[in-house]
Amino acid sequence: MSTYDFAQHLALVKAESTYGTDPTVAFEDLVVLSGAPQLTPLAGNWRSREYADGLAGAKEEVLGSPHGVLSLAAELAGASAAGVAPQWAALLLACGFAETIVADTSVTYAPVSASYSSCAAQVNIDGVDQEHFGVRGNAVLEGRGGEVPKLNFAMLGIRQAVAAVTQPSGTLPTVVRGKEVSGVNTTVTLAGTALCVSDFQIDLGRSPVFDDIAGCREVRVNSRAMSGRMTVDLPTIATKNLIEEAVAYTRQALVLTHCVGASAGQVITITAPKVQMKPGQLANRNGVLSLPIDLVITPDSGDDAPPPGHSFRMIPWVAGWGRGPGPQPDNETTGATPHADDTQTGNLRLAGAGAAPARRREVRHARLHRDLQGSLQHSFHGTDGCP
Repeated sequence: MSTYDFAQHLALVKAESTYGTDPTVAFEDLVVLSGAPQLTPLAGNWRSREYADGLAGAKEEVLGSPHGVLSLAAELAGASAAGVAPQWAALLLACGFAETIVADTSVTYAPVSASYSSCAAQVNIDGVDQEHFGVRGNAVLEGRGGEVPKLNFAMLGIRQAVAAVTQPSGTLPTVVRGKEVSGVNTTVTLAGTALCVSDFQIDLGRSPVFDDIAGCREVRVNSRAMSGRMTVDLPTIATKNLIEEAVAYTRQALVLTHCVGASAGQVITITAPKVQMKPGQLANRNGVLSLPIDLVITPDSGDDAPPPGHSFRMIPWVAGWGRGPGPQPDNETTGATPHADDTQTGNLRLAGAGAAPARRREVRHARLHRDLQGSLQHSFHGTDGCP
């Protein structure tokens, strides 16, 4: 009997212009994954018909809300040029974000509380093909020492029939390769104090639900609650008393910087200005006293739920001077208009025009930012080299 080769797998993803409508996915929509896609082609709620037929034994079951479940992972890396969306853009859009592109300058992603984007996803494993429309979901960023950080997407979609389809082919796209988390590539600070971090995670906090009722069939991502975790080598009490700061409910800025390369958009900075810590059990990491910490990523001001009062942006920059890693100052005069959700505190600089930092010249800048008027921002910086 013939079998299928699991190693022959690929995923094509394309943003939809109309929810649940086929945007005609092609090979150029290939997303170069990190690891194999995980696909549940027929998910839903099986329920017994519970026939009262006077017969013993199991009863036939009916499937409610049939849909598809996809798990896809991609390395955390930017695009090959400023003003060009990264290869995983359509997936991020489908996690409750909007995109603004300025040619040769920037790509901006901001969270929305209505009019959610969606995408189509086609998974083909050696000719076993299934398409999904109306795909939406959640993403989690994970990193660990010695490994390349990844964006893990957990998506739901309106399933289409499984079919035998010749696997699409063509020229593979140019993909920026990620770099491993290390002491050279990665830094983490908490309220300005440098920490040694062996692993970290940031969860964008969406909870996708497949809603299949009379007159409506849709994947919903209406709410979110961002969170995270990290494991740190416990600093000296004199340097920073993490445990007692947690007792005092101290919320402070967490900044993670990861260098991918010297090209445009290759330094990734994640800044969460108001993070609450929940320490776990002290542990032994290679003979060093370590502490796992759960993170509650709270608003700086505003409301982290619909209606609006939040933003999360990614902006690749091409001209002018950006800002280096670290907590970001208030808006500077740039000639750009902040997103409506940033007007209360104006903490996002959309274009650089001032003096360069002493240590580093920012040539390209990409920012993935959600501030809840300042609660979290992710930035992709292009520099003359890694730190």
